[in-house]
Formats: sequence, structure tokens, C-alpha cells
Amino acid sequence: MPDNNLGTSHVSVTQNHGAFFGESPRNTALRELGEHGLTAEHLRAYEGESFEFIHGDALRYLICERGERPEEAVRQMCHLDVREAGTMAGLLPYQTSALLELRCRGLTAEMLRSCSNQTFEREQFTELKRLLDQERLPLEDAFGQVSGGQPRSNRL
Repeated sequence: MPDNNLGTSHVSVTQNHGAFFGESPRNTALRELGEHGLTAEHLRAYEGESFEFIHGDALRYLICERGERPEEAVRQMCHLDVREAGTMAGLLPYQTSALLELRCRGLTAEMLRSCSNQTFEREQFTELKRLLDQERLPLEDAFGQVSGGQPRSNRL
């Protein structure tokens, strides 16, 4: 069922990966992309089955990085599953897997696109999880080790 909640209530003011805890993916997209022209009306035109955070990542990439108009970016997003949305967000397949699994720990699409080694495959994904889970490194340190350097930015 599509998430049609376009209000602005927040469960908490604690930020987690660019979204307020408990905030819907649509509300996060509106909050982050409103200054770039995205409106609730644009998101109501979204015809996909569900709108996940990765769809918001793809909208952010299309609007902010590629200069698409919000209505065109939303049109391109319609009917994409999370893997296709990851590709639309400029991510490689294992980057999408990493984002889906590690977003809750602070990983962002922007961090993944900033990899200086230009590849992020199974080995890097596995090593990132190992550094986080077994070595208990902070995300930024673990990501810096697997990405060939520190990410350019972890925020929009």
C-alpha cells in the first residue's frame, strides 16, 4: 500500500541517515527536496506500489545532481522496485545492497557514490559489515577503509 502520509509530524528530532526517526520516506523527500521545488503534489503523482527511502535517494540524485525537474524525476521513479531505484540513484548493485542493509547505521547514497576506488562489490560490502560488526569501527572509519579513502560528504 502506498504511503500517502504527506504531513510534517515527527516522532523524534533525532536524525538517522537524513530522516527523522519515524518519518515516512515521502516526508523525508519533501523535507530534503522542498527547497529544490519538490512538492506534495509531485509525490501524489507517484504511481509506484511503494515509496521507500531509496526512492527518495533516487529523487535527490536526479534533482540535485542531474538537474531534473521534480515532476520529471517523479515520473522516472514510477513503478521502480528498490533495486531499480538504487540504479536510478547512481548506485552499483552492491552499493544498493549496502544502503538497504546499512542505512539504519548511517550509510548514505552520497557516501557510496563518493567511493574513490569507483567500485563497490561483494568484497567491499562484506568487509564493511565485518568492520562494523566485528571490529566495531564507527561507520565513517569503516567506510573510509573499504572505499579507498574518506567519503567526500555524507550529507546532501
